[in-house]
Amino acid sequence: MNSTTSYQSLMSRFAPDEPLDLESWRNWLARAMIILGAIGLPMGMLATLPVLIGQERYGIIALDAALWFYLLAMAIIGRRSSKANAYVFLAGIYALTISYFVIFGPIHARPAWLVLCAVMAGMFLGIRPAVLSVVLNAAILMLLYVLMGPENPAWASEYAAPFTRWIMFVVNVSIITLVSSVPVGFMLNRLDRALQVQRVAHQEFLAESEKLQAAYSSLKVEIEQREKAEKALIQSEEKYRLLAENATDVIWTADMNLNMTYVSPSVRRVRGFTVEEILSQRPEDQLTPESLALAIRVLSEELEREGSGGEDLFRARTIEVESRCKDGSTTWSETKLDFVRDSDGKPVGVLGVSRDISDRKRSEEELANTQSLLLASIEQTAAGIIIADAPDVRIRLANSAALGIRGAASVDLTEIPMELHPEHWQTYHPAGTPFEPQELPLSQAVLLGKTSKNVEMIIQSGGAEDRWVSANAAPVRNREGEIVAGVVVFSDVSELKQAEEEKKELEIQLLQAQKMEAMGTLAGGIAHDFNNILSGIIGYTELSQMSVPKGSGASHYLGNILRAGERAKDLVQQILTFSRQTEQKLRPVSVHIIVREALKLLRASLPSTIEIRQNIASDLLVMGDPTQIHQILMNLCANAGHAMQEGGGVLEVDLRNVELDSDSASRHPDLVIGPYLILTVGDDGHGMPPKVMERIFDPFFTTKERGEGTGMGLAVVHGIVKSYGGAIHAHSEPGKGSRFQIFLPAIAGGLEPDEAVEEILPKGTERILFVDDESALTEIGEEMLESLGYEVVTKTNSLEALDLFREQPERFDLVITDMTMPQMNGDKLARELLAIRRDLPIVLCTGFSRRITEAKAKEMGIRRLLMKPLLLRDLAHNVRAVLDGE
Repeated sequence: MNSTTSYQSLMSRFAPDEPLDLESWRNWLARAMIILGAIGLPMGMLATLPVLIGQERYGIIALDAALWFYLLAMAIIGRRSSKANAYVFLAGIYALTISYFVIFGPIHARPAWLVLCAVMAGMFLGIRPAVLSVVLNAAILMLLYVLMGPENPAWASEYAAPFTRWIMFVVNVSIITLVSSVPVGFMLNRLDRALQVQRVAHQEFLAESEKLQAAYSSLKVEIEQREKAEKALIQSEEKYRLLAENATDVIWTADMNLNMTYVSPSVRRVRGFTVEEILSQRPEDQLTPESLALAIRVLSEELEREGSGGEDLFRARTIEVESRCKDGSTTWSETKLDFVRDSDGKPVGVLGVSRDISDRKRSEEELANTQSLLLASIEQTAAGIIIADAPDVRIRLANSAALGIRGAASVDLTEIPMELHPEHWQTYHPAGTPFEPQELPLSQAVLLGKTSKNVEMIIQSGGAEDRWVSANAAPVRNREGEIVAGVVVFSDVSELKQAEEEKKELEIQLLQAQKMEAMGTLAGGIAHDFNNILSGIIGYTELSQMSVPKGSGASHYLGNILRAGERAKDLVQQILTFSRQTEQKLRPVSVHIIVREALKLLRASLPSTIEIRQNIASDLLVMGDPTQIHQILMNLCANAGHAMQEGGGVLEVDLRNVELDSDSASRHPDLVIGPYLILTVGDDGHGMPPKVMERIFDPFFTTKERGEGTGMGLAVVHGIVKSYGGAIHAHSEPGKGSRFQIFLPAIAGGLEPDEAVEEILPKGTERILFVDDESALTEIGEEMLESLGYEVVTKTNSLEALDLFREQPERFDLVITDMTMPQMNGDKLARELLAIRRDLPIVLCTGFSRRITEAKAKEMGIRRLLMKPLLLRDLAHNVRAVLDGE
């Protein structure tokens, strides 16, 4: 048997048994009484049930049943608190007792129930509840006496005796109750207190016993540990001696002046000195001056910490020192210094462990040289290089080329974590959306080990021009394959991208030029056919005007048709001018008339959600072309309508005069002093941002969807206005609409008359041969010329006309021929006719032709070259001028 077991056996002799638990006994007794009540209560109910039913005492029956169900539930479920059980049980008994007393009277209801309640109160609840129960019983009996009277229950007549008799009954019952319950309650209270005192004493005894046992165990453990420590110390001294004697590192001790007191034999391998030689040397003989100074400074710092109260008995300092060797060379060692302390913990010496690091020093020096060479190469390369650590993608190196691309070569951007890369580098996709931090090639390399090649990015460079770069990134791995860093190399390809953009722009311009050339070819063909059509429309209109009365409705309508035809003629001429097929000719134009007519046409093409407001307050003339003026207004209004096509709005057109003086002209660099006409077109559509405003006048630039615009509208407007010596100003803000102001130099003059003054046309009687392959045009030409007094012969075939002229060359005074005809063109017909008769006046008409010009026509001997459609007044003046030799 061990000592612990003996101690426990000894203590068990003196330890008292577990004290009695009065509460448990009361709980058991209460549970037994509940079970007995649950069994006996139904029997009493059965005896009184007929009487209660006969007297219709259903409340008493319900109370009996409720008390029985409660007792039954408590008997099955159980409760741990004896007081709770006692209170409920007493309450039920009192309720039943009072009920039976009221119904059957004190004698038949048995006062013994009251005594039982008092005894139970003393047994379960103590002396005070027992006394209260006695008082309660007396109060109940006195209450019953008060209830006696003529209207009270039948049993009241049995107690008609004097009041003194009832008092005696009450006193007797109370005395019996008192004698039965109070001693029981007093005895149980005293017993409960005694048990509590015993329980406290028992707990205190157990606590002291546990403390003694713990102290005994601790003492035993301490003795065992001391024995083990003594054995371990002997073994440790032997191990340390063997370790020091055989260690490759040099282990040494010194006094506080750094004089050696012990050194391990390994010093000879490292420095060549024997142990005896080292112990005889002074500190300055062993270390270089710099290393000795370092050692002294470190020891001084440690001693200061000792004095300041910040000592740490387990702390050590590691320094690198250069020691002298026996052959005169030096060697580097990494030395760990610690204090040797006395029993009070005070430093009395120095313990050192020195490890030869000469090879590591040489490697570090070579590595430093290699690193310097690498950094110099990285710094001098033209490509931008950024290196970041793993796993946080924190930038460690960014060369000057990388910083220069950003426009911040003098700013240190190292130590920047990944989440701040976009803020510092402002990198964007070619589409213009910013790179997320994890999307950058460098982040992909570090986080995912992904290699990226030729990733195009846009870097904003500190307010300067944005730079295009092509980036290549790759992860850097250690020998185990773990990612330790990432590197990205990027080149500035801005000039290359600019060259590509210029190439694309040139290709677009070439394509556009080809389109314009094709449009010019198409315009020429359209002009020829369209002019022939207009010739019929205008010719028949003029002939119709001559056959209707002046001032009639028909004459007015025909005049409008004629003006529309002349406008169409000018439009064809404008198409030819725009496609550079003819020269542009400017003339005085009344802008307000064109504006009103254009707005009438525009109203039909705009949705009803757009309201047109016009303020025409100018009657000045400008030098221009009506068709071009019309084109300016239509382009500006079409753009305004497009801006309001979804939500509707107001289109405002304003025309007014302004006189620019030197002050106001200085605010408009493109204008000079003088009168101007200002055409303003405004809308309240979606507006334009500043970047769009910068390019609105660029050719082929458009914000519309494909197929909705060519990007030439504002460019054409700008070109027309500039050619007139004017200026165009635009203002727009997103969500606030746009406003365009056009300044056109005004010229002196009044309003152009709406109707031309009737003109007397020159006439004649000469004979004219009229040749055109269109029968309708020959008919119109014949009627026009005959209305002027001429004798006309028409032919729709050029060969027939030539044969007729050969037969009668002197018959005709003038030949008018179309240019484009089957079998023989007009210029060839003219050569054949002139070959027959050199002095023959010839007028050549054409809708459009690249083969003939006015200069070529004169070289051939043709007197006049007229453009279709031919107006009567133009035909009359030109025929008369040719016949008169002008």
